[in-house]
This record gives sequence, C-alpha cells and structure tokens, in this order.
Amino acid sequence: MKTICLNFQEIKKSHFIYALYIIHTLESKYSYSNVKCLMNKSTKQYIEETCKLDNILFSKDQYEEDMQTTNVGAAIEWDGNSNIVTKIEDGNSKLVITSNKQERLFSRSKKPEKWMLYEEANSIISILNIKNYSYLEFVKLLPKKEWLTKLTEQAIDKNKTIIYVSLPKKEINSQLELMFTYWLNKILETESVAVIIKTNITFEINHPYLFNLKEDDVNIYDDIHLINAVDTFVGLSGDLEQVAVFLKKPIFLFIENYDWNIKDNSCWINYLKLCNIRNSNTLSEEEINRLAEKSYLLFSDLIYEINLNIKLSAEQLWNLHYAVENPIAMLFFNADEGQRWRERNKDYEQWVIPLIEEKWSIKRIKKLVKESNLNKLVYIFGDITWHNLLVFKMMSWKNKSVRSINWVNNQFYKHVSAESLIDGLQVIKEKGYHEK
Repeated sequence: MKTICLNFQEIKKSHFIYALYIIHTLESKYSYSNVKCLMNKSTKQYIEETCKLDNILFSKDQYEEDMQTTNVGAAIEWDGNSNIVTKIEDGNSKLVITSNKQERLFSRSKKPEKWMLYEEANSIISILNIKNYSYLEFVKLLPKKEWLTKLTEQAIDKNKTIIYVSLPKKEINSQLELMFTYWLNKILETESVAVIIKTNITFEINHPYLFNLKEDDVNIYDDIHLINAVDTFVGLSGDLEQVAVFLKKPIFLFIENYDWNIKDNSCWINYLKLCNIRNSNTLSEEEINRLAEKSYLLFSDLIYEINLNIKLSAEQLWNLHYAVENPIAMLFFNADEGQRWRERNKDYEQWVIPLIEEKWSIKRIKKLVKESNLNKLVYIFGDITWHNLLVFKMMSWKNKSVRSINWVNNQFYKHVSAESLIDGLQVIKEKGYHEK
C-alpha cells in the first residue's frame, strides 16, 4: 500500500487538535506504517503523549529526503488556517492536498463561519475516502484513564453545571492571584456549579465542588476527555481553547497578552466571552477588585446566554475578535461621558481604553504616547489638530512605538455604537486611509 504523507509543520501547538484528529483518524483506518508525518517542534510533547506513529519527523529536510524514497499515495500539506486545494499528479496518480494561502479562512471578506477549521479537517479526511466521521467518534476512540472516568461520571453531580478551568502557569503575579481567587469563590457561591481546575498554582479555597488537578498529571488526551465531559471551558488564551472549539463547547477566555490575533487565536463558536486581563501587573488593589467583579459578571452573562440559547452571530464574533486584536482608545470630555459610552456598549467596553481630553500641550502628548505604548494601541478616536497630530506621530516614532497608531480624527465617534465603529475601522483598514 502507498504511504500517506502529512506535512503539518505550520500547524502550531495551539491548533494541534486538528492535526491529531486527522492523524488519529488515519491510524484507525490504515496501519501505522502507511502514514508519515512532519510536525511543528512545539507539538513534540503532545506527540510523545499521543500518536503511535513511528514515522513522525520534526525536520523538514529529513521529511523531504524520505519522500524521495517513499511510494507516496497522498501528499497533504495544511497550515491549519487556509482553505485546501486538491489535485492529482497524472504521472504517478498521486493525490496532492495543499494550503491555499491566498484563501485564508479568517478574513472579513470571506465571511467566516463557525467551526471552519473542523470542517476543513473533515474535508481532508473525506478526500481520503473516510466518510461520516465526526469528533464524537474520535473522542470515543481515545484512551481514557480510570480516575478520569470516576471523576466525570461518578464524583460530580450531573445536575450541576460543570466547568473545566485550565490555568497552565507555574506562577502568577499577586494581582492575578487575587483576581482568580475572587472569581473562583464567586462562582462556587452558586450551588448549581461544580469546578474542575487544572493548575500548579495553589489557591486557598476549600469547597466540596472544587476538584483540583495538577497540571503535570494531565496529558492532552485527558484534557480532551475533560473538556468533552463538561458544560463550559475556561482558560487562558493560547492554551486549550481550540480543543473547546473543536468539541463545540462554550468558552470563557482570559486574554493576558497582546500577541492574540484572529489568524491564530480566534474562536468561531456559538457562546464566547473574552475577559481582558492585560497589564494586570500595573493595576492597584482597587482596580484588581473591579476587574475580578467584571470577570465574574462576564462569566454570569455567558451562562445566561447559554441557558437562553442566545448565540453569537458570525458578524458579532468578527467584530469582537477585531477589537481584541486591535486595541482602541477614545478621547472623552470627562470620566462621566466615558462611563455613559461604556454603559451603552457593554459587549465592547473592556476593549476600548477611555482617555480624558485635556488641554493639548507637549506634556499631554508625551503622556498620550506613553499610554499608547502601554496599551499597544492601534487606533485612537478623538479631535486633534494637524499640528498636534504631527507632534504625536513624531514622538511615537522617537519612542519606538511597538505598533503603528492610526488616529481617527472624527467628532462623531461618541454617538456611534461600538459595532458600527469597528465596522468602520475595518473599512478604513481595507481602503488604506486614516486621519480623514
């Protein structure tokens, strides 16, 4: 039998679930010796925990060298973000599947739909003549430890809303520890909830419906089974959210850094809440307490929307993702005016930094440049003269701002909904003009 060669080197660790789904499906259909795979080095730990294939490589040179002496029946290359293209090479009847990088799945013009990556992975499987296979069958075939079965099927009352929390950090700053402790305590006050938490951080919480797991005791198979067994997944961005997306679970995600982007981190699902914990180390105790309360209210909103079956549309998901990837600031006349805007735009207010208008001066512009760098701003809405804008641009350049800041010099932004503003920003980006 000819060999199926899989080049998944561009699929990152965060998206490993889609590569595993394809590999495991092929393992169940064909013998291990008929599948060869090239993987990203970041997935090495996962590979060692899961795949039984002997022919898994992490060097592209070695993979291509082996291809020269292998009787290849299908050569598949997928980056986990693009549409696939198929063709048959007539000379040896080899099936070739490649990523069409001109057709990214996550672009506004393509109007992304939910579970796109899962559907694209299924397309690859279908082309290889494996029909009617689903993520549910995939999960059933994965090895499951006895302790995990006892925990999810016997120890926890099935009438409760079960939440799986993954916090893969060795240590956290005191502000985040305070916030997470508050958030967990508030959730556990609800008698209808049970929490399974995987972390190496010690939280001083004693509750009969809080089940603690050490991160080192849980592998990727365990994570998949746990997420599949619970009602809602909670985690940090860049960890296991794509597993939750793959399993079509509601997600509550803490965003702690500015590396988050639509291409690598977006979650196209029915129920999603994102909580902004960026720059938490700069917050005072009072500000952390407000953030902790905000995170609890956001989570409560998620449970409310799940219970009432209020699903996010693809357009809402896109606008939310865009606001997270592209931090925005707005100038307001005073704090009360900013608060009124935030109350009208609750779904987006945590992603828009309010700045108070002050008399323009060199000192004020320096302060604004500093705030822009701290928050990695991409857009600022506010009235500004061309002279002051030029000074701001020069100071930003001199201070080596991390991102190019686009100033939207428009006096009507305070009276427009966040959704309309974000739509407008995307049009501005597509047209390639600003400050107009």
